[in-house]
Amino acid sequence: MRISDLIFVAARTGMGVGRESRIALVMLAAMTGLGLGVGVLIVVLSVINGFEEALKERVLKLIPHITLYTPQEPDEQGGLASRLKNNPDIADYDTFVESLGLASSAAGVAAAQFKGLPSGDSRTSGFLVSSLTAESRLPTEPFEVLLGSTLAKRLGLSIDEKVTLTGPSVRITPFGIYSRSKSFRIAGTFTTFTEYDAVAAFMSSRDLRRLVAEQGLAQGFRIDLKDLFADEAVSNSLLSNDPNWEIEALSHWTMTHGPLYEAVKLQKVIMWILLSLIIAVASFNVVSGIVGLIHRKRFHIAVLMTFGADRRDILDIFRCLGLLIALTGIALGLLLGVGMSLVLEDLYLYLEGRTASQLMSEYFVHYLPVRISVYDLLLVMLFAFLVSLLAVVTAAERATHIRPASVLRNE
Repeated sequence: MRISDLIFVAARTGMGVGRESRIALVMLAAMTGLGLGVGVLIVVLSVINGFEEALKERVLKLIPHITLYTPQEPDEQGGLASRLKNNPDIADYDTFVESLGLASSAAGVAAAQFKGLPSGDSRTSGFLVSSLTAESRLPTEPFEVLLGSTLAKRLGLSIDEKVTLTGPSVRITPFGIYSRSKSFRIAGTFTTFTEYDAVAAFMSSRDLRRLVAEQGLAQGFRIDLKDLFADEAVSNSLLSNDPNWEIEALSHWTMTHGPLYEAVKLQKVIMWILLSLIIAVASFNVVSGIVGLIHRKRFHIAVLMTFGADRRDILDIFRCLGLLIALTGIALGLLLGVGMSLVLEDLYLYLEGRTASQLMSEYFVHYLPVRISVYDLLLVMLFAFLVSLLAVVTAAERATHIRPASVLRNE
């Protein structure tokens, strides 16, 4: 039988289901369930892909891939810097100085991470510049600071106002013990939609050293790698080639954010397995519909076989009908999933504005990231198609068991 004739007969057989309300309901449920399963799986995978991308593109742009801590102020012309420069796995490196402390204003007090500004051509500096809010700038004058937007909001401060920063060290005088505090002018704020918006305060390294005593500082080199996932191997190499004991301690991003990254990947696998069961159940609903249709159409099948249609033709008709139903459901699910993914970020912002609450404040990013992956779309459609094909082939086999003589005699 020609393909065009096969599709025509299958479509006519399917349209005849309309008079069989029970079978039509089963077919509609199978198509709808398949479409919803595909659509929901696409939306969930797109959100998880968004979180994975946000972790790489936002959080890991503010933290170094590897952090080397040195006991003294790092020397950019020293032996350690020379080894970093000649290491083929390292894309860039820069000195850093940072500390913990408190930021306070008339509105309150908040814990903060004080960070020395990176050099102007570093990856972190470029990301900070792109994240500046309106009318903000990087600190250029003495005792200026760049605050995270959430931290500034919590303290009730805006640009050009004063904030008091208190370091972790103290001064011991004949009159008592005093904390080391200094008033800084706010040069600007930044918004990265990550947890750093609530804790980070960037200032010049010189000002940070004035504020915090030497024993309260963490200093060394921050390193960016060409391959993000080579951090452990490069770290081991640096530690094993440190003859002068210049490295006091070392950490890499998988120590601090590795479990979070693995959790996102594991969540993607778990959601894939759970939601794929919806697709499987919906696909096997096609079995019920096809089997019921074969039972209702057994007289027509017997007539076709009497007029010369062989068992393979009958099998192909119901296979084609089942695939038409499955492909329609998959196509509807694709449109639903991609459509929802495209508007989900705007929908989240609308709901957040209407409820006046930070719905994502407990996550490592404070917005709902969505990224549609063509690879995931193809994988979801392929999985749905293969499961549907298995269900259709299983159901269509029932049509080949009909005996025309017996059916026609009983009719």
